[in-house]
Amino acid sequence: MPIWGSRDLQLLRDIWLADFDGDRDADYFIWEASGGRALLNRAWQLESAYSPRPGWRYTLAVHGIQPISQALVLLAPGRLTTPLETPFGRLHLNPFTAIPWFIPPTAELLTIREVSVDIPNDPIVVGVELHAQAAVPSMLGMPPRLTNLVSDVVAP
Repeated sequence: MPIWGSRDLQLLRDIWLADFDGDRDADYFIWEASGGRALLNRAWQLESAYSPRPGWRYTLAVHGIQPISQALVLLAPGRLTTPLETPFGRLHLNPFTAIPWFIPPTAELLTIREVSVDIPNDPIVVGVELHAQAAVPSMLGMPPRLTNLVSDVVAP
């Protein structure tokens, strides 16, 4: 059942609240009869604004980092077929094949921080899959939580 719904004939819309992406927090899903849909979840999220390309810098943005906290981002060429259930959430990457990046703490009140890697300017990397996931502290002194999995393919 939706938590809110509009039956106005000009705008039929429902809002659903559930854990749609499996990261153990509440997400909002907005459905509109006109075909519009949106999944809203900014806490503990990882995203890339564009597909990686040879010779370009590939940037991942981590949402929900508290001030004076650090985060760990893992980048891997493959993902696990079955995610591992951990006390921190679902781990989609093999930690033994992933490259770790630490995002250092800062005193600034930023909740979004970025990490970047330069993609080699070589056509052989076209078609390579890149998968990333991050561990972000939920609050000061609390254990980290795992973000969603981001999967991209190096575009030509």
